[in-house]
Amino acid sequence: TNYFRNASEEPTVVARTKTTKIALFAAHADPFWDIVVAGAHEAADEFNAVLDVRMPEEGEEGAVSQTNSLVNLRTADFDGVAISPRAPKEQTRLISSLASKLYVVTLDSDAPQSGRHMYVGTNNSAARRLCAELIGRALPDGGKIALFIGDNERQNAQQRRLAIINALKGAGDEDEISDPAV
Repeated sequence: TNYFRNASEEPTVVARTKTTKIALFAAHADPFWDIVVAGAHEAADEFNAVLDVRMPEEGEEGAVSQTNSLVNLRTADFDGVAISPRAPKEQTRLISSLASKLYVVTLDSDAPQSGRHMYVGTNNSAARRLCAELIGRALPDGGKIALFIGDNERQNAQQRRLAIINALKGAGDEDEISDPAV
């Protein structure tokens, strides 16, 4: 809401002249994204914005489907885009192109080499240290653990898995993450 101060210094609410329009591209149909979308709708209502959610259909959840949806987005209809990139490296140029026209936020999965304006998600370095510490407390004498990652195809899921494995091996943040299975 925009406020003006009048002579009595009491705020006066002025009607918005423009409604912000945002497209939200979820990574895939999943209960996690149901929660994200619910929160986005709540924020849109609170800030008088229009939210257009683009949730992939079951079976059409790959990077190609998401990329096609982004390519076909009518940028003139939106002020911003929030996206969880399915293939960050492959979508970097497209995300940068969108960011030259709109405000672009990546969430959950990042495209750090793109021109996106902001990333909202997990700091994987901090998370790996915390996970390794908690595993060490839970199993001070060592033992077996299982890692459950929602999707092994996504870059952020792969990085999280490898980061925890390397942290347990004693690798520091500056060490290159390598897959022990390779």
